[in-house]
Amino acid sequence: VFTLEEHSKCGGLGGLVAEILAEGGKTKVIRFGIDNKFSDLCGDYAYLMQRHGLDIETITTRIRHAFG
Repeated sequence: VFTLEEHSKCGGLGGLVAEILAEGGKTKVIRFGIDNKFSDLCGDYAYLMQRHGLDIETITTRIRHAFG
């Protein structure tokens, strides 16, 4: 299962999904989001998504590696 959120991975959708699926024990969860740290970056939306690894190219690469 992949989750994607435009804010911290901690305490968000990915964490909730991982918590629920952990009860079943066999589902892998890969969370896309911003690491749990203050961002000191400034820029437009596309720039920030790219710098935080949330652009389509980075997400596609990570998904491909997950199945590799």
